[in-house]
Amino acid sequence: MSFSGLLDHTARIWRRSETLGTYLETVPGYDIVYPAVRCTLRRKSATLSEAGPGTVDVGTRTVYFKRGVILQEKDLVEFVTGPDAPDWMEVESRSRPRGHHVEARCSEFHGTPPEADS
Repeated sequence: MSFSGLLDHTARIWRRSETLGTYLETVPGYDIVYPAVRCTLRRKSATLSEAGPGTVDVGTRTVYFKRGVILQEKDLVEFVTGPDAPDWMEVESRSRPRGHHVEARCSEFHGTPPEADS
């Protein structure tokens, strides 16, 4: 089986952006960088982390994309189709292309998901 045959998810990649508002204030937002990218992800590896008064499970997952996808830290990955869809993850770190793929370590996204402009 080829690497492309393992890509069982379709994701949309969002990147943070800033625009000027009516009164020239900075308005944060997100833009779609890749509307549909094939990818797959590894099972969650959970660790315990201190979060204020106590410990919580912190889950990270490695997401694999085909070579050519350029990711940045803090990009949002929206899983549109696949076994784990719908779900949102945030890119913590990414690797340089390795042969035929790009790896990104992602964590669960708990913020308000952006909405696509109509």
